Amino acid sequence: MKTFGREIQKHTVLFGGIVIAYAFLILLMFWTHMRSYSDYMDSYRTTNQLETAYSESRTYFHLYNKERNPTALEQYQASESEVRRILRAIEPDIAPDGSGRMMVRVVTQMLDHREEVIDSYVSPGRGRSNWNIDYIEELDLLLQNNLDLFTNAYLDEISAFYAYQAGQMRIRLVLLTLSLLVGSFFVLWLNTRMFRRVSSSIGKLTEATIQVRNKHFDAPDIEPDEYEEINLVVQAFNDMKRTIREMLAEISRNFEIRERLTEQTLENERQKRYLAESKMKELQMQINPHFLFNTLSLVMRSIQLDEKETSITLIQSISRILRSCIETNSLAIPLDEEIELLESYLLIQRIHCRGRITLHLDVRKSYTESNGIYLFQQ
Repeated sequence: MKTFGREIQKHTVLFGGIVIAYAFLILLMFWTHMRSYSDYMDSYRTTNQLETAYSESRTYFHLYNKERNPTALEQYQASESEVRRILRAIEPDIAPDGSGRMMVRVVTQMLDHREEVIDSYVSPGRGRSNWNIDYIEELDLLLQNNLDLFTNAYLDEISAFYAYQAGQMRIRLVLLTLSLLVGSFFVLWLNTRMFRRVSSSIGKLTEATIQVRNKHFDAPDIEPDEYEEINLVVQAFNDMKRTIREMLAEISRNFEIRERLTEQTLENERQKRYLAESKMKELQMQINPHFLFNTLSLVMRSIQLDEKETSITLIQSISRILRSCIETNSLAIPLDEEIELLESYLLIQRIHCRGRITLHLDVRKSYTESNGIYLFQQ
């Protein structure tokens, strides 16, 4: 998998390779140009040496002709050999289809003829002996003119070649510069492409973060990225979102279970309350007949004893209690009614015991009466 470091390193190495290749080729071009320039200057110096050697040859021959000095003759012969050596050295550098090649042949033939004439002049017994100094001077002038023509043709040829090499170097320099620019733009394009991919991946992460912030945990996961650093963040984000989604699902399941447990608890409480009410009613059904029988006995006895007020009081109290049992369907009744029923019950018990017990109902001041109903004071 790709990483930022490796990608940037590759791009840097690529750009560095382009720059190094450009610098190497530039140095190679300048080295080639300098070598061509050095060859041009060597050729120019060689032509000057050719002119100088030929001038020395003429000078030494005229000195010999004037003084008949064997040393001057040897110097002439050495200068003549130098001229031929220089011509042989120059000849490979001359274009085969140019005018310089023809001028070399002409100059070489004239040098051969001049050497033959001078040998005959110096040693009359060799060859023709009718050559004179005037003919030799005319031949020297003619050879000098042809040598000048050859030198000019040769210099023109090497100058044209050097100019061609310089033009080619300028073209190569332009092409190398263009190549460097193209390579630089290519590396820049690679970097731009990489940063665009990174920006796109960061944009996806930002969009996914906004969805999570808006509690859209069911959004699809982010696709894996080609870069290792971003892919680690993407995987961590997807894992975090899945974990949150699983936690929410677990919380929802727990809440549903808690609701079911709460409903079951409420149902159990209702069942317990129904059971308590049933037991209370059963108890009331057991107590009420006995209590009613005793109370009616008291009423009968009061009537027999001609205690009208007591009888009326007993009938009112028992009526109040019976009405409460018949009309009340729940275990909860108002406090004032409960106190009133309690007073009625105590009254019946007090009459039943005929003073043997003393009952006192203490309703504290923490209760006040409002509209006939006793309420708690907070």
